[in-house]
Amino acid sequence: MTAVNPFFSSYMLNYQKTYPDCLGADRFIATVSKTTTETRKDGFGFEISRNAWTEYDKYTMPRRLAPHFEKLWRSSFSGDAVASDALFNDQKSVSWCEV
Repeated sequence: MTAVNPFFSSYMLNYQKTYPDCLGADRFIATVSKTTTETRKDGFGFEISRNAWTEYDKYTMPRRLAPHFEKLWRSSFSGDAVASDALFNDQKSVSWCEV
């Protein structure tokens, strides 16, 4: 793994917040779902309850980034994309964009 994947993921995941004026009319909206299952067991290890829920996140970016998003999200690195975004992104805003 290189440092390129976390930085590029952070760039794509935060594009909609950082560069809202640069999205253009031909936007790509990716919906990513994460299903979590919580299982509770008693002292003997028997399951006593199960709760499952799905969370959805939408990411908007220019269509030109769509192939890169899909490639990164489907890679083995994808599970760490959001975590690395939180690690590497300092939440600063930028007032210019490159079209």
